[in-house]
Amino acid sequence: MAGRKRTGARVWLRVLTAAGLILAAAAAVALGVGVYILRGIDRVKIDEENLSIYEFPEGTQADGSSGTSGGGEAERESPGSAKYGEIVNIAVFGVDTRDAASFSGGADTVMIASVDRTSGRVCLASILRDSWIHVADRGSMKLTDVYRRYGAEITIQTLNRNFKMNIADYVAVNMYRLADAVDLIGGIDLEITQAEMEQINLHAGADSPLTRPGKVRLSGAQAALYARIRQIDSDRERVRRQWAVLAAIYSRVRELPAIRYPSILRTLLGMAETSMTYSELAAYLPLLSRDITLETITIPGTAENAYGGQNYPGLEGKWVWVYDYDTAARNLHRFIYGA
Repeated sequence: MAGRKRTGARVWLRVLTAAGLILAAAAAVALGVGVYILRGIDRVKIDEENLSIYEFPEGTQADGSSGTSGGGEAERESPGSAKYGEIVNIAVFGVDTRDAASFSGGADTVMIASVDRTSGRVCLASILRDSWIHVADRGSMKLTDVYRRYGAEITIQTLNRNFKMNIADYVAVNMYRLADAVDLIGGIDLEITQAEMEQINLHAGADSPLTRPGKVRLSGAQAALYARIRQIDSDRERVRRQWAVLAAIYSRVRELPAIRYPSILRTLLGMAETSMTYSELAAYLPLLSRDITLETITIPGTAENAYGGQNYPGLEGKWVWVYDYDTAARNLHRFIYGA
């Protein structure tokens, strides 16, 4: 009987050892795949001391108020303030360049991506590129030109100062290579209007023109042209189209076999540069395997009572958006934190 027990123990020991080796091998493979994917991205260090990161005073609400009632109740956290440490805000820049290897140029797209990895909620706040914004020690200029003249670090500082944000990292995407990204995943499906189709065909020339509006599969070149359309409506509509392209890319990637993820993600990340470390980036990879809640907003919106035009005093001939940044900051905080 004792011999049987010793034999059984040895069997279980072998099973557990084998299981441990399998798990260790799987972890090594996962680590290797993660490193392979993330090594495709260019990392750029920025000085956090220069970012003017906003810190909410303890006990304040997201809109900057004290959080106390008129009746003298004790200070309390707003519904969103408890999430200040859980939600990460990242600046996203779409760089207008014709150089496939460059991340210099105007910021054709400026977004603040707010990610709650616990809930899977992702908020995208698009700041219109023609916003007339104050830059510390440099005067006022269009937001797109802040990035063009001074790069990511000063643009993040400007966003933090004007919108009272705590952005510490960024991702810059080369918009010229957007077509490559879409072609890599076999195109994307989007609903387009007659006017949008005509704009795409106008600039595409004889290169695979679209034949009908409605739900169509866009090639990379067509998707890039779609994302840049502005002539038929407005900056706000162009932002909506950019959101649609991003959502379609995400949906398309999730439809593909998981075995293709490493090579696709490595190629996609190769089209971007970022200040985030590999470990920070790796923390977001699990979002690809789950359903996320994507919410969007455009700043300025109707709540900011913005003036958009070419007749702003001293700026005749330049299209700009002029609005109150304190109001915009409060509305942005409510959107991100729910306060």
